[in-house]
Amino acid sequence: MAHQLKKTDISEFQAELRLQERSPATVEKYGRDLLAFYRWLPAGKGVDRERVAAYKAHLTGRYAPASVNSMQAALRTFFRLRGWGECAVKLLRIQRRVFARKGGAHPGGV
Repeated sequence: MAHQLKKTDISEFQAELRLQERSPATVEKYGRDLLAFYRWLPAGKGVDRERVAAYKAHLTGRYAPASVNSMQAALRTFFRLRGWGECAVKLLRIQRRVFARKGGAHPGGV
């Protein structure tokens, strides 16, 4: 089932985040991320899991994985608050990098 996202939903979402005592930076960022998704949606198209997955693919081609996950976290929070849990998609898996010292030496000289 596709849900309809209206521009007024963004300010309502931000108001709800303020009631939850989220930081002003989080409220601003989540609102900005939801607005970007709203603007990306084709006119007259509803929100469903397939469309959210397409948006995630769109973001993946433009941003680092951690940034994509941050944007998806905003959408997931909105979907949870609206009862649209079926629209949420999984976050990207981010592989941790193992850093070695220059020259491969261990700190203890071993």
